[in-house]
Amino acid sequence: MDAETLELVQREYRTGKDAFERGRYRESVEALQKASALVQRNSRLGGEVQIWLVTAYEAAGMRTEARQLCKQLEQHPHYETRQQGKRLLYILEAPQLERRADWGCSTF
Repeated sequence: MDAETLELVQREYRTGKDAFERGRYRESVEALQKASALVQRNSRLGGEVQIWLVTAYEAAGMRTEARQLCKQLEQHPHYETRQQGKRLLYILEAPQLERRADWGCSTF
């Protein structure tokens, strides 16, 4: 990857993380998808981008995409990325607990 492409990847990656932290999940997904499309997906940076993308997908209500990407990350060449992908998939596939009706939100 040339320096110009790397700079673009890093810019989109930062934009995606910043949007996520501001609660702008759709914007985060868009920026992280752009970064993911430009980076070598099997690289360490590619793994980081994809892990953030899983999180953005989930926050944006795109659970199917989040699960699919986690399953791909289980085959990632970097150990840490594989482990994070497995942990996230475990969380995403955990059964949803039902809340009792009387557990409504209260203000303190």
